[in-house]
Amino acid sequence: FPGTRDHVDDDVNLFASWGIDSLKLDGCFCNATEFPTGYPLVTKALNATGRPILYSCSWPAYIGNKDKVPYGDIAENCNLWRNYADIQDSWDSVANIINWFGDNHGMLASFARPGAWNDPDMLIIGIMGSLSSRARHRWLSGP
Repeated sequence: FPGTRDHVDDDVNLFASWGIDSLKLDGCFCNATEFPTGYPLVTKALNATGRPILYSCSWPAYIGNKDKVPYGDIAENCNLWRNYADIQDSWDSVANIINWFGDNHGMLASFARPGAWNDPDMLIIGIMGSLSSRARHRWLSGP
């Protein structure tokens, strides 16, 4: 969170004054060792505004060893969290994400509850460059 580091309260209060409903805080350019303190710091600031703001974090997506992801802490601090790498414009990318969620559904489900859920982050809409014209037509026209 290099852009907001040392400015969390100011940034969150400004966002709340704008009337935002959702905040996604990515982990780009951060050291994952900062996540256990950084994401909860933003949670505390968001809660202090008194405004209901959906809080999305990318905490798990940046932790290399998926066995060491602290999903309990994440579910306590974020409303939704991204679990997997960025989706790419290819069926292989979509399939990898689907398979990962399928392989890990039992563990992931144990942390999901109202107000806390896993985010597959996999909606591709717009220019689908690597998909065939037939696939584009199928996507746009339905089954």
